[in-house]
Amino acid sequence: MLPERAPGLTVAHVQQAVVAHLPGDLFPGDAKSGWWMKAVQLDLEAKGLIARETVSPLRLHKA
Repeated sequence: MLPERAPGLTVAHVQQAVVAHLPGDLFPGDAKSGWWMKAVQLDLEAKGLIARETVSPLRLHKA
């Protein structure tokens, strides 16, 4: 769901988009979805699959 290049999506926009794809039985009422998304974000950044832009608010895009 992330764009191929800058300007990317804000973390808030990514969070909103991700919630629609999470199973309700594992994330009832979107509980803990923010922590899960952050863990996935950091993992994908470490693997070089996504990149963050040095702007405020933080924006993400595919690497």
